[in-house]
Amino acid sequence: MDVKIPKPTTNKNEFYASNLLEKLADGKVEARYDESNAIFIDRDPDCFGYILNFLRNCTTNENFRLPKDKAVLRRILNDAEYYELDAIKDLIKLPFIDSLILDSKRVECLLKLCNFTETSEWKLLYRGSRDGFASENFHEKVK
Repeated sequence: MDVKIPKPTTNKNEFYASNLLEKLADGKVEARYDESNAIFIDRDPDCFGYILNFLRNCTTNENFRLPKDKAVLRRILNDAEYYELDAIKDLIKLPFIDSLILDSKRVECLLKLCNFTETSEWKLLYRGSRDGFASENFHEKVK
């Protein structure tokens, strides 16, 4: 799936918004090193290629190629969260991706039941663990 990379939020380098990799390079975050004295980051190496391609192309007009496999997209989202790359998270639109209740099977059933598409836009209005469990908290958020 090809997506257009949005105009980046610029930092001092005008490449991409500040993220974990930049902070490691600038010494703002203490790096861990492996036995060969390379910076050690314990993340999925398959997803890291997507992260690097995004960073390489974020200032170009080239499309960013994402996989179609939802499980891989979820892993890329997890890594984007880890690396503090909000721009990647904005590119990946999976319905109910941040749901703590609906797993992917239930999401498929809900989309089918309501005749929604996967490209429909969703926004989480209320989460009890975040917004409070009282009824007034719910009603405040879903006005």
